[in-house]
Amino acid sequence: MDVGPHGEALVRDYKNSKGHPRKSWIDDGHLQAALYALAVRDVLGLQPAGAVYQPLRGKDLRPRGAAVAGDAAAGLVDNDVVEPGEWEALLDALAGEAGDAARRMRAGEITPCPERCSPVGCAYPGICRAGEAPPEAR
Repeated sequence: MDVGPHGEALVRDYKNSKGHPRKSWIDDGHLQAALYALAVRDVLGLQPAGAVYQPLRGKDLRPRGAAVAGDAAAGLVDNDVVEPGEWEALLDALAGEAGDAARRMRAGEITPCPERCSPVGCAYPGICRAGEAPPEAR
């Protein structure tokens, strides 16, 4: 996270591959950067001015995401720059999506799917807990 002189914070989520433009966050389930921005606001008491996915390799290394017009948006793709009201609405929508996903996981509507977590199957077989029985079944 980069913090400006007035307490505005830009969250950077570094990724090995490409960034994720804000237009794909809800449709493709890219909630992580926005959840970090909410934590910056709710836990650290700072004002999140944006959240971006920063690719570390590839042809296009531009950060992608969303940031309020101003210093935090410097270097972003034009359609990733938003007005303050649009940024707050986006954070609210993504918080709702995350809350809904948590509710659905608790209800058993969302189950682990390690066979799909990467193009070649489970990306973390050494730590994957998908095959474990739920705590109530142990």
